[in-house]
Amino acid sequence: STTGNATDFGDLPTRRNRSACESNGTRAIHGGGTTHDGSSESDVNNIEYITIANTGNATDFGDLTVARERLSAASNGSRIVFVGGLANNNYDTMDYVTGDTTGNATDFGDLLTVLSNHGATGTGTGDRAIVFGGNPSSGYHNVIQYFAVSTTGNSADFGDLLGTDSYASACCNATKAQFVGGYRGGGTGDINIIQEVTMATLG
Repeated sequence: STTGNATDFGDLPTRRNRSACESNGTRAIHGGGTTHDGSSESDVNNIEYITIANTGNATDFGDLTVARERLSAASNGSRIVFVGGLANNNYDTMDYVTGDTTGNATDFGDLLTVLSNHGATGTGTGDRAIVFGGNPSSGYHNVIQYFAVSTTGNSADFGDLLGTDSYASACCNATKAQFVGGYRGGGTGDINIIQEVTMATLG
């Protein structure tokens, strides 16, 4: 509610990147990613959480069904779904946890294709999650996918992005979802475009 510089909150158990984080409104839940040990990297299945209202270090929550990096996450305010990702191979995996409990993730369903470097967002107050773009097993694609967070099952086609876009962040309110910046395949490179969809309708 105010502007200003960031303040120290706490630490994760290990340094890592290319992970995903979402919130149920009370907790921020962080999963997957890559740790670095000297010159080597290792993908992890760790899930941790913090309580947003309090500062402090993250606490162990459980494990993803598959260790992976370059994944995304979406929430309906209760359930958090971790989407896709990359390890030795790209994954079409979706798995989920219930935010106010701890425990290991459970299989949710599959994406339309194996996918990494995508963006995902859920309304928080509704039930639809949107997955934007990303990298399939090779190249880039322009596909937008969606699924209902409160049920398990596979994603479905929503529509198309303006281009073959990946490496961007996604956010939403209860009505619209935005896909912000990123990288466009086909030689275009980095982009500053913000794209949006109306979450309740396909297109």
